Amino acid sequence: MAIILKFMLKNIKEKKLRTFLVVFSIMASAALYFASSGISTSIKATYIDIVKQFAGSSDIIISANSKSPTPYVNLDKAEIARDKTDYIIGEIDASAVYKNSDKDVRVSLSGFDYSDMQTMGFVDLNQSEGVKPFSGNKIIVSKKTADKYGFTVGQKLPLMVGKNGDKQNFIIVGIANNKGLFSSDSDRAMTAVVPQVIAGNINGVTNQYSEIYVKVHNSNNIDTVINKLTTAYKHYSVTKIVDEKVIDQALGQITMVFRVMMIVVLMMSTFIIYTVFKVIVAERLPVIGTFRSIGATRMSTSLVLIGESIIYGIIGGVVGNFAGIGILKLLMAVLAAQASGGMSITASVNYTPKQLISAFVFAIIVSVLSSIIPIVKTSKLSVKDVVLNTVDTMEKEKLWVLILGIIFILSDFAMPIVTKNCALGKTPSLILLGICMILSVVGVVMVVPFMTEIFVTIFDKIYNVIFGNEGSLAAKNLRKNKSLINNIALLTIGISTLFMLNIISGSIGKAVVNAYNIFNHDLYISNNDGNSLDRQTINIVRNTAGVQEIQEGYEARNIEVSGSTDKISDIMFMDEYYIKNFWKIKLLQDEKSVFNAYKDGRTILMTTSNLKRFKKNVGDYITIKTNRGSKDYKIVGSYDSMMYNGNSVIIPNKYARGDFNLYQCSTLNIKTSKSPDSMAKLFAEKFKTRQIGVETIAKMEKQNEQQNNAMLSLIKAFPIIALIIGAFGVINNFFISFIERKRHLAVYASVGMNRHQTRKMLFIEALSIGLIGSIGGIVGGSLMIHVIPAMLDISNFPMEIYYSSGAFITSVILGVLITVISSIVPSLKSSKLNIIEAIKYE
Repeated sequence: MAIILKFMLKNIKEKKLRTFLVVFSIMASAALYFASSGISTSIKATYIDIVKQFAGSSDIIISANSKSPTPYVNLDKAEIARDKTDYIIGEIDASAVYKNSDKDVRVSLSGFDYSDMQTMGFVDLNQSEGVKPFSGNKIIVSKKTADKYGFTVGQKLPLMVGKNGDKQNFIIVGIANNKGLFSSDSDRAMTAVVPQVIAGNINGVTNQYSEIYVKVHNSNNIDTVINKLTTAYKHYSVTKIVDEKVIDQALGQITMVFRVMMIVVLMMSTFIIYTVFKVIVAERLPVIGTFRSIGATRMSTSLVLIGESIIYGIIGGVVGNFAGIGILKLLMAVLAAQASGGMSITASVNYTPKQLISAFVFAIIVSVLSSIIPIVKTSKLSVKDVVLNTVDTMEKEKLWVLILGIIFILSDFAMPIVTKNCALGKTPSLILLGICMILSVVGVVMVVPFMTEIFVTIFDKIYNVIFGNEGSLAAKNLRKNKSLINNIALLTIGISTLFMLNIISGSIGKAVVNAYNIFNHDLYISNNDGNSLDRQTINIVRNTAGVQEIQEGYEARNIEVSGSTDKISDIMFMDEYYIKNFWKIKLLQDEKSVFNAYKDGRTILMTTSNLKRFKKNVGDYITIKTNRGSKDYKIVGSYDSMMYNGNSVIIPNKYARGDFNLYQCSTLNIKTSKSPDSMAKLFAEKFKTRQIGVETIAKMEKQNEQQNNAMLSLIKAFPIIALIIGAFGVINNFFISFIERKRHLAVYASVGMNRHQTRKMLFIEALSIGLIGSIGGIVGGSLMIHVIPAMLDISNFPMEIYYSSGAFITSVILGVLITVISSIVPSLKSSKLNIIEAIKYE
């Protein structure tokens, strides 16, 4: 047994390229398995860190919303929960502007009592002088701001504050480290802390707050305290600082996408390990036969081969964990860069020992299961066949493989019909459709040998005309050559996923454009603190030169519906005039009839996806929970929209006040006669001392597109890694094919084929493999895409799929490039072939 083990370890060491290929495949699978499990943990930790930066140690936040009578909240009502809390702290926001070389820098002022600030623990002073007592015109700035503008402790800082931009001088008494409350400092804005009384004076209020932070004494009582405070603050928002259930639900979809991509990489890795072990077993047959002839049992030789696969798995698992941590860090760095918006956000890379162990065990399982079939087949051979090496290790195509492959492909067409017509539930339906996506690619891979036969027949005739005899011979060489067919299978797996993601990313891009096509205005103005806009602000906007017309926007968010666990994400309140003039809403019914009905009583226009979500039809009633109790609204029309993922409705404007107590608008939608960008700059200047946000619709669309592209770029990394693994596999299989065909190549040379013709033949083979693999990949990708509309329909996400010619061209070029480049070395080796030695091979 020791001799056999020593022999196997020696082979692992000597066959460096093969060992690298197997270990690399296992490593990639383990790394992506680890990364796909760690991504949710890390995103969750990062989100919590970001929230805690601005909320310190608090558990609950109370703030005004669009239903609140004023933008400020009173502290007294919170006393109802005092016995169950560690602290109840009020904070008031104010705005200011710092002029720096004729450039205005917006300053967000947070008004705190110094002791409260220390209690919450989100300000870490780096330098200070004269902080206590924290009263009067004192100010604390961040180190980033101090370094940028050359501020020092004790220096006067002139700021323009209040609606009128009155100039006041503040004394810098502290410079804080760039974390916690000061992590939001960016190149365009800065954060500062001033005494609470000063912030109140700037806003013209006393003993009123923008937010109230509550720390619960026992975390188990958070929900109880929230219920008490919600009762006390009926018209305000009372929410958890960190709601882990909501975070987990949101992360579920991200995790699922990464898991699907990981499965694709796993398929390719498994396939490569399987093909490599077939070669390993084939090479070892004479040695295994020798060991068997001197007393080694079938079990012992099989165990040694399994032991070899375990060694590969251990190495791949260890390296895979390190690679997985690296991938996770990269993913989180990209996400943090996209989400930061200029803020100092550090991505938290969180993983558990359990995740590391599970990835390591996963690597060993992948290695063993991928190699087990060739090992089991070898164990069934007789000693005579093994010793004489008279076994044909190349399998013949079996009819049942073709039949099973076709069944897998057909399931891709059948399952969407099944999930649509059977009440399976959302989660089971999505799981079944996801399985069918993977099986469809498996089906295409199983059909590849039979598909290759058809292409060989076609290529034989075409190549004979284009390339002559070498082309015809190259086409025929593909027939029954397992190594070359394996290359086609590898390309099919990798390109199918890349093709699918290219189509989906293009469709998402189109969906973003379509979603923003609904806007028929140029600018969007809102309060950055989420409060309503006052009449003075509205009049300033209305009377600004270049403003053609404005719409006062009334909205309600996350509204409950009786009899459903789903909520309406957004309710827009507007009458017929604004629907027609400020929005491009195309009703799916007769417009005149819909608007005639729309004016009559409590009516509602719903998106088609919301009709599905709440299982309603036009003409039905839907019961919505309003501020004045549950009210029945008649559905009089429907429209298509991607805004809020299709989860929006429109209700007549009068019910904003009547049912939802919305007395002031939350946004302004503006049509301009001038450039939207110039008007946005003008309004930013007008409201520079206030927390007023001004965005052009074009900029909002661009930002949304960038965020989508950032996430898709992360997901696309998975199939690219799969293609890299596949490329190594293709190179390996070309080498194997070259070794197996040395004798044949020598025979060709002996009857007159020169080196140029040999290289030409091998190049045509590689070109053919690339073409067939690309076509197989496009077919597999198309089958995966075929399931996606059904998945989107179940998720009530209305998105059309758009096929682009670029995705087809990219897939073909990529497939051909991989195979042609991979064939260069075997092609060069063929020119150095010694005819006599090669003919004696085997």
